[in-house]
Amino acid sequence: MAFSEKYLNYDLGSGDNDGSSEANAWRTWGDAISGASAGDRINVKRTSSRIDSGAITWSVSGTATAPIHIRAYTSTISDGGMFEQDDRFQCTGENVLIEGLDIDSSTTLLLWITGDMSCAYRCKVVSSSTSGSIVQAQDASFVHCYVKAPINTSVIVWLKRASAIDCYFECSGATAASGARVVIADCDYMRNNVINCVIKGNGDSDLIGLQYRNDHRRKGGVCVNNTIEGCGIGVQMQEGADTGRLDVIVFQNNIIYNCVKAFENLQGTNTTSIGHFLNNNATGAVTGAAYTNMGDMNINQITLTTSPFVDTTNYELNNTAGGGALLKERGALKSHADPSIVSATSTSRTTFPDMGAVMRPVPEVAHVF
Repeated sequence: MAFSEKYLNYDLGSGDNDGSSEANAWRTWGDAISGASAGDRINVKRTSSRIDSGAITWSVSGTATAPIHIRAYTSTISDGGMFEQDDRFQCTGENVLIEGLDIDSSTTLLLWITGDMSCAYRCKVVSSSTSGSIVQAQDASFVHCYVKAPINTSVIVWLKRASAIDCYFECSGATAASGARVVIADCDYMRNNVINCVIKGNGDSDLIGLQYRNDHRRKGGVCVNNTIEGCGIGVQMQEGADTGRLDVIVFQNNIIYNCVKAFENLQGTNTTSIGHFLNNNATGAVTGAAYTNMGDMNINQITLTTSPFVDTTNYELNNTAGGGALLKERGALKSHADPSIVSATSTSRTTFPDMGAVMRPVPEVAHVF
């Protein structure tokens, strides 16, 4: 479809401010919310400094055939720039694509998407808060997003019937208390998918990297091609699977390294020990059990005897025997990687992981992560 191009510029001090052109751009998010409609693409110009916008609730919905696209830029439309603000952006509108927000603050719920079929793409969120979820998606998705925050007792990323794809989630700083999680996938009535993500812990033995919970409704999901490093427990299933399960959670081509435990199934109130399907997962530097209560559908297990990574920034696989060399040419085909969107400031790489995540920086010089 062809979007109707609209414009937003907080720095603009002239024009009609009706959003119709760059010269007449809306001045605030509030103006854009009042003026936008289905089928609009709102081009949001980066300001001269990070703005104090106050908490924003984007309530305007698109449709399946006429979505709304919010797209940041620096100086030229579609140049990949990011819009910097220091407060919450909540999207309750449906069929909305949010691209290029850069939020840095000291509070929680900085990127909060609750509109059906909405998506945050190529967004960056950094918080210094140790309480409450920092980003949350419900019936929505995070794609190619970066989230970094310390933690104490809660969670950094909360997925509720949602998906996270090609994302980087990091727990930094604060010591974790028991039960703290980097990512929760709250299954409930729909599938939760975590695909091609890096989940980086702070090394605390109480930290859970990825927890699937409330799976008693048996909707399942997938956990594929992820890299989880530096956590107490890599992946934890809170509920296990019921005897009347409709679907399973599939864990495939994941790398879990430098953790106390790799995969743990608590079973909760359910009784079936079989119900999750594990295939081609690699574990290493695990001081406790690699697999706890995971049942019999766990095939092609790979045990790493040394680190598989060139570094723990990009998590590129090395060629070390017993490490990265053991994983290459296994799992997903190399075609799932797209080197063309790697930032020009990043080291050029031609060998991408066939297992674990393919970390891709935001394609903008000032926002490589």
